Amino acid sequence: MASKLRKITVRGYVVVVLGILLSSCSSGESTAPIEQESQQQPVGEQPVATESLAPIDERNDDQTEIAEVDSTAAQEPVGEQLSSPDPAVDTISPAESQPMFDVFQLTDWPGDERGSWTPNGSRILITGNPDDDGDQDLFVMDIDGSNMVQLTDWPGNERVEGWSPDGSRILITGNPDDDSDQNLFVVDIDGSDMVQLTDWPGNESGSWSPDGSRILIDGNPNSTDWGEDDLFVVGADGSNMVQLIDWPGNESGSWSPDGSRILINNYSRDYSRRDYNRDYNTDLFVVDADGSNVVQLTDWPGGESGSWFPDGSRVLISGNPNEEQIFDGDFYGLNEDYYVVDVDGSNLVQLTDWPGVERAYWFPDGYRMLISGVGSSGVYVVDVDELNLAQLTDWPDYIGPNHNYVGSYPYYISPSWSPDGSRVLIHSLYSEADIVYGTRDVYVIGADWSDWIGLTNWPGNEEGSWSPDGSKILIHSEPEDFWDVEEQDVYMVDVDGSNLVQLTDWPGYEWGSWSPDGSLILISGNPGSAKGDEDDVFVVRLFSQ
Repeated sequence: MASKLRKITVRGYVVVVLGILLSSCSSGESTAPIEQESQQQPVGEQPVATESLAPIDERNDDQTEIAEVDSTAAQEPVGEQLSSPDPAVDTISPAESQPMFDVFQLTDWPGDERGSWTPNGSRILITGNPDDDGDQDLFVMDIDGSNMVQLTDWPGNERVEGWSPDGSRILITGNPDDDSDQNLFVVDIDGSDMVQLTDWPGNESGSWSPDGSRILIDGNPNSTDWGEDDLFVVGADGSNMVQLIDWPGNESGSWSPDGSRILINNYSRDYSRRDYNRDYNTDLFVVDADGSNVVQLTDWPGGESGSWFPDGSRVLISGNPNEEQIFDGDFYGLNEDYYVVDVDGSNLVQLTDWPGVERAYWFPDGYRMLISGVGSSGVYVVDVDELNLAQLTDWPDYIGPNHNYVGSYPYYISPSWSPDGSRVLIHSLYSEADIVYGTRDVYVIGADWSDWIGLTNWPGNEEGSWSPDGSKILIHSEPEDFWDVEEQDVYMVDVDGSNLVQLTDWPGYEWGSWSPDGSLILISGNPGSAKGDEDDVFVVRLFSQ
């Protein structure tokens, strides 16, 4: 069963500057836009990589090597190694002075594929359907497309719950029996030693312990009612299952950093009412991983949420001990603050006392948090040892998840830190009067909320992610009117806003992710089609300047 790898070779200095995207930056004292001179460079003055990325069948024979991945692969027994393409051959020397990249196509299957990196970056996990039967199965292959192994060939769709900490095993949900249940399995990365952890009605979810020896399971062995799930711990080999709690309502849990305890959120709401604006009585507990020593951290009206401190000694709580919180669409109407408590329930300390809701984000060092709120006067950094708040800005900002549109305050979405913790990547929406729904730009700023660099000032919606060494940002860019134009391209840019490189100029949506060493980018998309159900998986190999 011979199959080959499709390869797209891209050469040249591939800085793409599109006048329609790079309009002049918004004025403002707190932002540093991309230099206008670079925005006005005519596209035609530079070789443009995306011309070589036109639909595959339109390119010259000397630019591509075209063959199909054998679609009979999915018929092989689960875990058996499949015939796979020869490793890709280098065609561009890294010694050449101009920045370049190659694009290699890993799949050309019917249907839609998505790819993700294994933890060490040596292999790629693909969800797809080579035999076009409507099911989504799991495959693992080397980064050049060789040594492909099919992990599942089941009816329905499988989902990856997570990788073991050492990257050798995968926790998945799926159903080999073709019924409506979703059960948990653990399998080695080479497809061997599959262990079924649950065979229960309903759907289960799970997470690895920090040392990879156990799995925390959220499910119910006796019921399909998702509002009655309990928590269990089981060995990764399926042995020694322990039920942590057997309470009414639904529970979710998270491992402590050392794996000795579980933080439990108990949802005792009345699911029959389907009134999701009211949390009823959601409380927090800590329990040892063997089910002993249950400690209740909160017994407050309304709902709380909690997360572990990085050292596992304390829990950060968002909630209100004095009144029930009812969300009516107005985040100012809520009054949730942050509290810190020891894992034994002692030493409760209130961190914030602001109207509305707050959001906190950990620095990579684990000793500081970034906090802001809809009713705060700015952005604050918290020393978690002293629990002191230092104000970084003196204007009303809010940093929150993507879906919270908040009044007329400047609003920053989903911050992420550079690997060394010295800078923050944010996605900015301005005051409500200036917001075009679906429009946000990408900025890099100092961790002290200074030295703003605007990486985009484009129409539409942009989202960025750090390269592993912190030198570059991968940007996904949607057009201005994303309701009408289903298109998203992938760019790469230095953190100072220079050397903008367009990696795709394809119809439809593309999604990219960095390899752990930053030398490769995995992209799902289709150079020849805008249909969202025909995406394939590609590897972009980067060369240094």
